[in-house]
Amino acid sequence: MTIDATIDVFGPVIFKYTMTESVKDGIMVNLVYEGRASKITLDKNKLEEIEVYYIQCAEEGAYENQIEASKKAIVHLGVILGDSDRLKAIAKNFVAHYEKLIAEGSTVCGKAMFVCANRQIAYKLYQYIHEISLEWTELREANEDIVLTDKERKELKPIAKINLVMTRSKDDPKPLWDLLGIDDYKKELDRQKKIKSNFKIVIVVDMWLTGFDVPEFDTMYIDKSVQQHTPI
Repeated sequence: MTIDATIDVFGPVIFKYTMTESVKDGIMVNLVYEGRASKITLDKNKLEEIEVYYIQCAEEGAYENQIEASKKAIVHLGVILGDSDRLKAIAKNFVAHYEKLIAEGSTVCGKAMFVCANRQIAYKLYQYIHEISLEWTELREANEDIVLTDKERKELKPIAKINLVMTRSKDDPKPLWDLLGIDDYKKELDRQKKIKSNFKIVIVVDMWLTGFDVPEFDTMYIDKSVQQHTPI
């Protein structure tokens, strides 16, 4: 919802507390944004569709009567974002960028979240990352260089370095269905995301976003439109 739309619904601003003030007070950490681009080949019609979509995003808030139009626009956008060559390039860039962060010590816990536009894109990205870094999907307890107390070591269970967290669908192919796991598996991921485990990277779509507050995840990669709320 845009600022103007929020005011229309809830009335004039009573009190403002900015992100800058929050950082100064120590309530939030400073956000560092790094824009990245991926080259894709689009035909003229698709370019026009995407251009119209972003113009609408800039002018409209996510009112209920706009949700259906937003769904249709995102379907077209998803075709673009899900282009295989594009996702392969993103996977390669992501792995290199993440490993650079670790080598430089630019992340506190080495834990990162990658937000995708839809489930199909998330799964394809996971597969491409798996092809590049096979060891990321191997089950391990923790990195060998991490110092653990006896209590911390007892909490560990073998887990992959990168995992998918999103809702399941009855139409999912079996490999994806098995990968997403049952509720107990998701609870285990939820537990291990907060401890010194081998679990470092999560790819998400529709879970672990709103209200997600885990300081250990200090790096976020976003590959979706964030100008307007969508129901996807």
